[in-house]
Amino acid sequence: MGKYFHVNGGILGNNRGEFNATVANVIAQMLLNEGQVTGTLTYKSVDMKSTNDKYFAAIGSRNFSVAKSEKANLRYMHKVIANDVEREINTFNKPELAGLLGFRLKQPPKSQNKPPITVVNDVTPGNIIVDLLKVEGAHEYFIECTLISETGGPNVITTIRTTNCHSYFDGFVVGAKYSFRAQAVLANNTLVNWTPSVILRIN
Repeated sequence: MGKYFHVNGGILGNNRGEFNATVANVIAQMLLNEGQVTGTLTYKSVDMKSTNDKYFAAIGSRNFSVAKSEKANLRYMHKVIANDVEREINTFNKPELAGLLGFRLKQPPKSQNKPPITVVNDVTPGNIIVDLLKVEGAHEYFIECTLISETGGPNVITTIRTTNCHSYFDGFVVGAKYSFRAQAVLANNTLVNWTPSVILRIN
């Protein structure tokens, strides 16, 4: 499906020093580098700074109930911004934005030997079985099926939508050669890169 990057939305550290350092770094880095992203993130760095100022003012006045509330707001804002940064990174394939904006990428899972897409013939003529490597956060997948012309005519492309990584499909031309590739659809209809194509002659 192409590589999908995940941004850690949680603030590391339970003590005040670690929390404050993380928030201050995000604010500083975003204010410094927000020109490298689309406008959707710009105002959020300013909002986070305003909330952080309220948090420190409450601590200074020993109003700990307000400080606790503003700290919870900062955690929530950090998580929301992390989601936006993740979308930005994957939309434009720029993982370096995480560090530039003060965030951390989650460590990728151990490599899997399973290919991103496999297509095999089912026992029933004209039917196929498609196996996709699951993409975290995907709510559906597009499978592009291209009937490859072997007579010089145009190829015929059809698209199937599925919510399952393991699916059965029918209606294919027996004896014909097809090319298959897939694309995951994430939240807000963000599209992951197409998988490599695989070719199968239908039984």
